Amino acid sequence: MSNKLFAERKTVGSHQAVASEMAGIVRCAGGGRPGDSVALLIRNASRALALDHGRIRRLWYELAAVIPAQEADHLRAWHRQHLARRADRLNAELAQLQAQLATLEHGDAA
Repeated sequence: MSNKLFAERKTVGSHQAVASEMAGIVRCAGGGRPGDSVALLIRNASRALALDHGRIRRLWYELAAVIPAQEADHLRAWHRQHLARRADRLNAELAQLQAQLATLEHGDAA
């Protein structure tokens, strides 16, 4: 196999991996509940990520021919912040539950 052909295959595989990663982030940004339409989820993602509706649609369906590094970095940064905020909310909820359990345990001991 020629080096050029190998390089082209590697690029296509790398693009597919990035396209899949970006689609996952876009779907995460879409949020939603059971029964929500894909159109609504794409609209939600467009707002959350501050990107054009058409661009979000192409990323959602992995149809983007090119994904600039700056765009991928923007989506990854949003995802990191989203996960950090979610972790903070879950940690706060866990602390609240642990406090309630401690109250119940102290009440049972009395």
